[in-house]
Amino acid sequence: MNCCKRETGMNRHTAMRLPATAQRGFTMIELMVTLVILAMAGTFIYTVFITQHDSYVTQQDVSETQQDVRVSLDMLTKDLQSTGYGVSGGGTGISAATASSITFNVAQNYPVASLQASPYITDLSSNVITVNDVTPFGVGNTVRILSMWDRSQIGSYTISTINGGANQLTLSGSPTAAHQGDVVVGNVNTITYSLTPDANNPGSFILMRTSTTNGAEALADHLLSMQFSYTLIDGTVTTTPAGSDLPNIRMVQATLTSQTARDVAKAGVNARTRSLSALVRVMNGLT
Repeated sequence: MNCCKRETGMNRHTAMRLPATAQRGFTMIELMVTLVILAMAGTFIYTVFITQHDSYVTQQDVSETQQDVRVSLDMLTKDLQSTGYGVSGGGTGISAATASSITFNVAQNYPVASLQASPYITDLSSNVITVNDVTPFGVGNTVRILSMWDRSQIGSYTISTINGGANQLTLSGSPTAAHQGDVVVGNVNTITYSLTPDANNPGSFILMRTSTTNGAEALADHLLSMQFSYTLIDGTVTTTPAGSDLPNIRMVQATLTSQTARDVAKAGVNARTRSLSALVRVMNGLT
């Protein structure tokens, strides 16, 4: 019994003599050092996150900007390819051309049909004509008949009646000197591409498409410039064609330059520019 008591007493005595360092917590200095290290790590992680986020936003803005320019240039290209279609000959396809804007005419989005008649008729004494399709036309519409050879205008008439079963139009006059294959068209669509200052983004512009059919349409913003150059029939390239040069334009090169939105040009990320060009061969009312 005494032996057991002595052993218990020894264990208690030993426990009481354990080093003080095995029982104390963190000192204030250790806590402060730990907090400083955690703050530095958090700051580093936050900085990396913000940098990656800004880079993502910038790349997304660059992609959207380039896509807007590409879509706008594709629309401009398609319009230019139709320049002069269904328009009287003599170079009336392109009516105005500068280094930064262009205006041209085309029977686009308007009724167009082909005159059906015996070949080489030179005098249609009747005011009733047969076309391949009457559905685009309506009573009261004004139509023009253009020569299939040089797009010169044979005459302008008003439709008084339509016979859908026979594909016939009754006109206000007789289209003398008309031939099979001559073109019957409605009014001409005049299209202008130009830039207008962007009130929300000083120093940049909005690309505008203005047409007879749709009025003014904004196609893209954040543009820095739109430039045109024109190749004439003799191979001369100019950015400022004279009025007498307009009928001789055979190719148009258009270049659009845009930049990313200014509000993402932060955290060391500058606004970026993108330029796209297209070279278009135009009919310009001569084919």
